[in-house]
Order: sequence, then C-alpha cells, then structure tokens
Amino acid sequence: MTIELSHATFADRIGETFILSSDEFSAISLQLNEALDLRHPDRKIPQHVRQDPFQLTFLGPREPLLPQGPYTLSHETLGEIQLFVIPGGPDGEQQLYNVTVN
Repeated sequence: MTIELSHATFADRIGETFILSSDEFSAISLQLNEALDLRHPDRKIPQHVRQDPFQLTFLGPREPLLPQGPYTLSHETLGEIQLFVIPGGPDGEQQLYNVTVN
C-alpha cells in the first residue's frame, strides 16, 4: 500500500506507535509526538516545490541512540514508510527524533 506523505496523514495519529527498523536496528518503538504543518499562509510557494511541507516529532528510548539516516517505520494502519530520521536530543527519559518532509 502506498500512502500520501502529507501533514493530514499524520495529524490524527499523535500518540500512536510506529516501529522503526533498519539493517542495524530492529523493532524500536517510536511514539508520534507532534505533526507540525510548516506552510506559511502569506508565502507563495512555487509550483515545483512541495505545497504542504511538514515536520514530525517522535519519542523513543534513549538507548540505542539512532544515527540520522533513512529508516523504515511501520504502522498498523499506514503500513511501511521510508523516512529520513534525525535525532533531536533528549527529552527526559526519552529521545526526540525529527522528520521533515518538504
């Protein structure tokens, strides 16, 4: 199943679990913490540029600390999604991870 990568796809899934995996890591549980719409209402976006940029913030375990890179995230409804994940820093006992789609 191919999903549309858009803010709307993720906005209603705050608090839901995504399972991250890669060649090095498997079955790391991440919780979607925020889906931020990055559009500016006063800025005209050229047609060749993505019209609905957004940022996702996930919370995961502090260990292992994942390096930035492409990962497969699995969700029970959305299926498998390939995203480039960037560590954002610690948040209490958890680690923040960011994904920007633009």
